Amino acid sequence: MPTFRETQRRRIERILTANKGNASPLTRDLTERLIRNALDFVVRAAEDLWSVPRPGERELKYSTIHLYEAIEILLKARLMREHWSLVIEDGEISKRTRQDLERGKFRSVDYKAAKERLANISGVDIDTRADRAFEDLRDLRN
Repeated sequence: MPTFRETQRRRIERILTANKGNASPLTRDLTERLIRNALDFVVRAAEDLWSVPRPGERELKYSTIHLYEAIEILLKARLMREHWSLVIEDGEISKRTRQDLERGKFRSVDYKAAKERLANISGVDIDTRADRAFEDLRDLRN
């Protein structure tokens, strides 16, 4: 019987296979890396909770952190599908190149900025209840 991690890996591969679109190979590669990272955080959040019979404060804390990071990274992956510069903070956009993005030499947008850019540029609105839940999760994380 496959382990939890193996099952999640198969699911990740199916998601990545569906993430082709018309983007350039570099954009697809960067988007795929973001999705992989986000889904790794989701798996880790679940493992944090299920690693012990009764999760304690430490497991809950790290599960919350990992889940919130996953959400934020998935929003950035969706922005990346539009254009690579959308994941870069406003004050850095004019200073950064695609090579900087590849090397990780930039500051990325936070949840609020990603949500606004998705709505204003991509026409993707996050459901009000989901947004509230993400904000509550962020507050728990902090």
